[in-house]
Formats: sequence, structure tokens, C-alpha cells
Amino acid sequence: MMRLFKVTLITLVLCLTSILSLSCASESESAASSENQVVTVERGNLIIDITAVGNLALSRTEDLAFDIFYLEATVEEVLVEEGDTVKEGQELAKLDISEWEDQLEALEDKVRAAERQLTAEKRDLLQAEINLINAGIALEDAEAYYVWPEEIFAAREAVRQAESELEEAQGVLGGGVLREVYDRKTGEYYSYYEEAITPWDIEVWTEKLADAEDKLSAAQVTLDELLAASAGDTEEVAIKRLEVELKQGKLEDAQIAIEDAQEAVEDAQEDLEEAESKSPIVTALFDGFITSVKVEGGDEVLNGTVAVQLADPNKFEADVMVSEMDILQVRLGGGATVQVDAMPSLTLPAKVTHISPTATIQSGVVNYKVKVELESLTPLEPSAVSGKQEQSQTGLEAFNHRLDEAVEVGLLSQERADEIKERVEQGVGLEDSYQRLDEALEAGTITQEQAEQIRERLDQWKAALEQQPEPMPTQVPDEFQLREGLTVTVSILVQERNNVLLVPNKAITRQGQETYVQVMEDGVIEECSIKTGISDWQYTEVIDGLTEGEEVVIPQATTSEASTERRQGGMFR
Repeated sequence: MMRLFKVTLITLVLCLTSILSLSCASESESAASSENQVVTVERGNLIIDITAVGNLALSRTEDLAFDIFYLEATVEEVLVEEGDTVKEGQELAKLDISEWEDQLEALEDKVRAAERQLTAEKRDLLQAEINLINAGIALEDAEAYYVWPEEIFAAREAVRQAESELEEAQGVLGGGVLREVYDRKTGEYYSYYEEAITPWDIEVWTEKLADAEDKLSAAQVTLDELLAASAGDTEEVAIKRLEVELKQGKLEDAQIAIEDAQEAVEDAQEDLEEAESKSPIVTALFDGFITSVKVEGGDEVLNGTVAVQLADPNKFEADVMVSEMDILQVRLGGGATVQVDAMPSLTLPAKVTHISPTATIQSGVVNYKVKVELESLTPLEPSAVSGKQEQSQTGLEAFNHRLDEAVEVGLLSQERADEIKERVEQGVGLEDSYQRLDEALEAGTITQEQAEQIRERLDQWKAALEQQPEPMPTQVPDEFQLREGLTVTVSILVQERNNVLLVPNKAITRQGQETYVQVMEDGVIEECSIKTGISDWQYTEVIDGLTEGEEVVIPQATTSEASTERRQGGMFR
């Protein structure tokens, strides 16, 4: 396509040259050539990026597997094929339903059996509690009829008396002196504590307290010795006591059984709930298409066996290699654009989602793998792709733009291009050429055949100038579908400046640490020092030294050198 453009451009230029030669043959006047090109300082956006080539890959794929709650199941039917487009929730494959229902019913039976067992254990626990109570009552009755020896009774009384004296002494020392008063009305004695206010009372009761403690200790020793020397329980009491111990053990066993039965019910209920949460049908998690089918009807499958793989046709990513010189400029989450080689007019927004921490080294060249993911399939506007990107042009503007490109690639000198532009703008172009053609034919300076050939070329030129360029697509055409494996050109955003002053790189010269441009004012060229920011291959940001609307000069020598460089570098590759 670019080669065709070159041929068309050369034809137009030759045609125009031929016409200008005819029109000038009878006149000595010619337009003055200009050695320098003057451009106006404008505001725009500037983007610095890193470009690399990669291939599209689907970024959202899901292996949809069978979720089975028993050991093994049978695939009843697979409802899709590879390449099918599906909607979210659509059935893709299903298991044998009758087999599934049988397994579910078995779990329900297990829950019911566990609940019955729990009920039975609760009854056993209640009976064990009743039996223990009855055994305790029988033991108390047996102990009530037990006859203790006289010495043991006396020893028990001595302990009780000593405890009483000790309590009395502790009460006096803690609250006062115990006094007894006779109530004549009732004929009874009652006692009370009167606060000990003399040292003598405190001393007396302290001695009594010590005596009471000694008595209690001696009485308790005597009682313990007598009890130890006695024959202990009678045979009946011993039997009753043993029965109580046995009933207590039965109760504890019943309590443990209740806990086990309760746990069995909970486990069975959890198994049932988990089974009910599963489905014998595999459904699509999102809108997409089937990339592969892993099973077919009649297959025996286990839990986790993949049935199909589903991919989202709107989610893509690409891996590109970035050199070690550029990788430090790439940041995670940074902006990027992706241009599909099959449709170069579309530029899609993307972002950096992964930067490999390790290098890929091949033949001594160090690169790092960077992953970018498309954020949308809605193309970016041209202004969002490049602040100085050429807009759609028609007629004379389009022709002038083509002349500039011809200068860039070295097909035409800047002087000759400016002369052509000037003549076309002044009307010494198409209509004037048609008139001069007719005059030349009437004068007999050219033949009819030559006139027809020139007229045909003029018509082609006129059609080219009036041709409307195709509008930039605003969305992906319906007939165009992104596919895995398509070659893409990825541009990773490094720096961006918006609404800044821009001048062509060709207008800038550098001397040591200083940067200069030539400013045109009232026809006078003056050298001006400027401070620059970032640059791309065509424009440079001006931070200080120029204002919007000023005119800067691109020297002819600079233009020629630039044209030579572009021819050598191969602008159209």
C-alpha cells in the first residue's frame, strides 16, 4: 500500500511539473524559492512509549469441572462442541440424574438414621439419671439404719463440743465478750457478745481459743482412729454404695453416647447440605466460547474432572519482550496501547499487568517479559494515541500533506514543494492548467493526442485532491473478531505531556549545553535559547523560551539532512 502511495505521489508531482512547464513556457515569471520552512509554535500532547511486537492470548479462561459429592459418576450428555458460543448460565454437560438422585437419597437416609440414634441415646441418658437417683436414695436409707459403736458416738460429740468452743472464742475475739441474760418475761436465757474493752478480756479469750483448738485437734484424731478401727459399712450399705458407683458410671457413658450421636447427626447433615449445594450440571460462568471439550457421554468421571474449557472473547493479553535498557521505565499498572497488525487503524487501550523479575537471555541479548492486558475493545480516539497525529484532511490540505511526506522521504526538495503549494494556492493549479492546456492546443504547440493525455492526468490529479479519506473506525467492526495468536504491536507508555508547547525536532539546534531555535519576527530571523522537555521522533516539548503562536524556522540544511537520514533509515518499512 505504501509503495502504491509513492507511485501515485510521483505521478501527481510529474503531472504538476509538466503542467507548470507548459504554463511557464510563454512567461518568464516564476515564484521565488524559499530556503527555509517556517512553522508556528502550537500546543499539543506528547507521548513517549516503548514499542514491541507480540501475539494476542486469551486472558480469561476457565476449566469447568464436575463437582461430585460421591466417588464416581457417569456423564449422561455433553451439550456443546468446541467453538460454540455460549451464554452465562447455559448448560454445557450433565451427569446421570438417576444415579445422582440415588446418592442424594442415601445421604438423607443417613441423616434420619443418625437422628433416630440420637433420640435413643437421649432416652438412655434419662433412664441412667433415674437409676442413679434411685440408687442414691437406697444408699441413704441403708446408711440411716446403720448403728454406730458407742465410742464413735462419744468421739463425734467431743469433736462437736470442741468446734463449739472454738467458734465461741473466735466470736468473742472478733466481736466481744459473750454474755448471758435471763428474760423474766419469757423465762429463758439468751446470749450476746459484749465488746471486749479490757486487755484482761482479750488475754482470757485468747487462752480459751488456744485450748479449743487443742481440744478439737485431739478429738478429731480420736474419732479418725476409732473409724479406722471399726468394721466400716455393713454389707447392705456396701452393696448400695457400689450400686451408686455403677449407676454413676452408666450415666457418664450415656452422656458420652449423647455427644457422639449429636456429632454423627451434625456430620450427616453437613454431608447432605454439601451435596445439595452441588449440581449434576456444568454451566457457563460467563458469556464466551468453548475452546475444548474434555469428556463425552458415557464416561466415568471423578470429582474435579474437567468437562469443558470456557474463554471470554473480550479478554485478551499479550506478552512482549522489553530490553534491559527500557525495562526500568516500565511500571506495573502503567498505560499501554495495542495495535492489531490485521487492522492497523484500530488502537486499543491496555495496561501492564505483569513484569517478569527474571531475564530472558538469547545470544547474549537481555530482555524481560512484560504482560499487557486489553482494558476495552473500544478503540482510542486519534488524539488519545498521539497529540500531533494528523487529522482527516481533504482537498488541498490532503495534497499539501502528501507533498510534505514526499519531502520527508526525499522524493521532492522542500524548495520545489513550496513552489508547488504556492502556485496551487494562487490558482495557478488545476483550473489555470486546464485553461493553458486549451490555449496551447489552439496555438498548435501541442497535438490533440498530447492534450488528451495531459487532460487525463489533470483529471486524475483533480480526483485525487477531491477524494475524501476514509473515516477512522470508532469501534471494532462486527465482522472483525480478535483471535488468539494475532500479531500485535504493543506501545507501553513511558512519559506523557498534555497541552504543552511543541516544536519540530528539525527546528532545534544544540551548542554544548545550550539549545536554540531560530524565531521569525517581522521577517527577521533571530536565534533564541530555549529549555526543552521530553521528545519523540518528531516533536520536542518546550518548557521555556517560546510562546504559543511564535514562528520558528526550519533551516533548509536541516531539512535535507533529515530527509537523507529518513531515506537511509527507511521510514516506510
